[in-house]
Amino acid sequence: MKKITKEMLQSHGACADQLDNFSAMFPDGAEVTVENCEAVSSEFDWSCTAALLPCASARAEYDRASASARAEYDRASASAFDEYARACASAMDQCRRMRARTFARLYLAQ
Repeated sequence: MKKITKEMLQSHGACADQLDNFSAMFPDGAEVTVENCEAVSSEFDWSCTAALLPCASARAEYDRASASARAEYDRASASAFDEYARACASAMDQCRRMRARTFARLYLAQ
């Protein structure tokens, strides 16, 4: 079983916050398996480990897969952000109308 350690990541330039995450999750290093990597993928950014890939072809394949996944994320998040922006605009319009009605009603009652 292949294993990676904090020291290996550090020597390949991994960022400090991911080093801290890695050492908290794997104080004795991590055995690299698909299951182990996927199990912590929401807490640990595996992109900082790509420099550990030993050959150029493996790194190129990782970069292609990563770019494809990122493009899908960008499409999904853009759609979600558009929906969020529409919902916020609608809620703000309702809020402003309520404020306008309340102001007018109270001002006219004086």
